[in-house]
Amino acid sequence: MRIAYGHQITSDEDPYLEIADNTSFALGNAGVPGNTPEEGTAKPSFVSQMLESLDYGESDDSNDINILDIKGAAGVIFCAGAETV
Repeated sequence: MRIAYGHQITSDEDPYLEIADNTSFALGNAGVPGNTPEEGTAKPSFVSQMLESLDYGESDDSNDINILDIKGAAGVIFCAGAETV
């Protein structure tokens, strides 16, 4: 979770582990996720860096990176990381 979202899991009692389990279940059983991140200050992460590159026009236009690409890549990172907990 730290690489994708900037949150370090510190114990088996971390509330984000339950969220991860529920999200993995939903992804596997309910289809494509469509939620957006909540407003706030994000720690440095893949998602925050990619969103900032969109905000400031730093992404390469020839690659056509958009919000759906970022969501998809973050979802893959999340699913891969959730299975390693």
